Amino acid sequence: MSLFERFRDRSQALGQGVQQVVVTVLLVLVYLVGLGVTRVLATVFYRKGLQRFVAGDQPSYWVDAEGYESDPTRLLKQF
Repeated sequence: MSLFERFRDRSQALGQGVQQVVVTVLLVLVYLVGLGVTRVLATVFYRKGLQRFVAGDQPSYWVDAEGYESDPTRLLKQF
């Protein structure tokens, strides 16, 4: 293997390593800034809407199904 081929291989490996680090750091920053800005905007402009989703006096958000039978033999038959 010539000196030029070794230099090319090592510089390519170094470039890929630097690329992975830069992409990882940039993605983390974009993720944190994106979520941070979204959180601030949602808190400032949509505070009443966010507080609307509090459960309050309700024990649960589940609604009972109408027309449902719990007979096990009937439930085993699909048609």
